Amino acid sequence: MVTTGRTGPLGPAVVAIGHRETIASAGANDVGNSMGQDASGERDAVPRGLSAETADLGGEADPQPADGAASVDVLLLAEGGPDRAEDVADFARRLREESGMPAEVAEALAERYAAIGGSPLLRLTRVQAAALEARLNADARTTDGTTWRLHIAMRHWHPLIEDVVGALAAEGVTRVVGLPMTPHYSPLGSGSYHARAAAGPSSLQVVPIERWHLLGGYLDALADRVRVGLARFPEAARAQVPVVFAVSGPQGMIAAGDDAFRRDLQETVFHVARRIAPQPYTVAFPGSAGPALPDVLQRLADEGARHALVVPIGSVTEHVDTLYDVDIEARRHAEPLAVRLERIEMLNDHPILVGGLADLVRARAAEAGLVPIPAAKPPTATTPAGDG
Repeated sequence: MVTTGRTGPLGPAVVAIGHRETIASAGANDVGNSMGQDASGERDAVPRGLSAETADLGGEADPQPADGAASVDVLLLAEGGPDRAEDVADFARRLREESGMPAEVAEALAERYAAIGGSPLLRLTRVQAAALEARLNADARTTDGTTWRLHIAMRHWHPLIEDVVGALAAEGVTRVVGLPMTPHYSPLGSGSYHARAAAGPSSLQVVPIERWHLLGGYLDALADRVRVGLARFPEAARAQVPVVFAVSGPQGMIAAGDDAFRRDLQETVFHVARRIAPQPYTVAFPGSAGPALPDVLQRLADEGARHALVVPIGSVTEHVDTLYDVDIEARRHAEPLAVRLERIEMLNDHPILVGGLADLVRARAAEAGLVPIPAAKPPTATTPAGDG
């Protein structure tokens, strides 16, 4: 099932569990953590963050808890965006009135949504929620019998965080796990989801997941998408195709002004690059964070490159940042440069990602006392690739 709900404060506005101090820079060794592991045996830090909203996925009856078993609600939090072209004007108005976004910026963003005929974000988030709910409940059937319910909640479009959180509180739900569908934390990004959720009824407490940019399932799924994307290029040229890790749109604006967010992005790039080594790669972070994607494409063309694979890492779902910024705008820059530009399919409901998120949510719920603490998995004796 996928539903509606609201929340109250959980102490500090941000709960940092990324243990960033153990990763001094993008070139540091991995942090050992049993939540994620790549094919080489490498383990990755599993951080967490804040959360906040919900919407009805529909289609199936709500899962019912077994007698005596726990029932846990999870908020799947996302940015939100108009899913129909006719909703773009209302969306732009919300951005101006509720987010304080300058009118010219809101209008420019609305034009991008109009150019793609609306965003598939809500539809795809429903697919993600259904897959994650199914995975959590399938795993629970063989462990503690917990029933999991997923709820979609959006910051800028329906179902709005405040509506979903309010509905959950009215239903009598008192605690929910909050999972933002953006892996990298920023007060202006996923942090704002959590703040909005925390402004809800005090009877509902959100157990937050703050960041998960080093989650093994996320990194492994990204690397898998990169390998599939590279396979589109001629075999003779494939090994030299530069992989361009990119952020754009609102995520790009955040990267330009938020050192911590940019550091999260750099850490993700470092660990995915290790998984696809020795493939050449570069980054395109706009503003003071680094060169924007068109500038990177120009540089690659000047260096003789005739192919490029773009890997958007600001989010995990197809949205305006990919469908417009890459598929329309970046291709427009690449064509006169004679650069063949391809982009990976976004992770969406990639099974490796879904499995990693299920482990992350279950661990956070256990930490908060919502479900029994799972038995520890036996450690592996494998030395991570590139370490030691």
